[in-house]
Amino acid sequence: MTGISGDIIIDLERLIDMAEDFIKILEKDYGYDLEVSKDFIKKLKKRY
Repeated sequence: MTGISGDIIIDLERLIDMAEDFIKILEKDYGYDLEVSKDFIKKLKKRY
């Protein structure tokens, strides 16, 4: 059981990292201002 929850946490961390990278790409390549998304990701990181 511990292994499964560990995998879920790792996947969540990977998902959060991917979301951060995606936001950076959108800001850099398309000029979007995504402060709201950055705040959301900070909250996710604190929570998990």
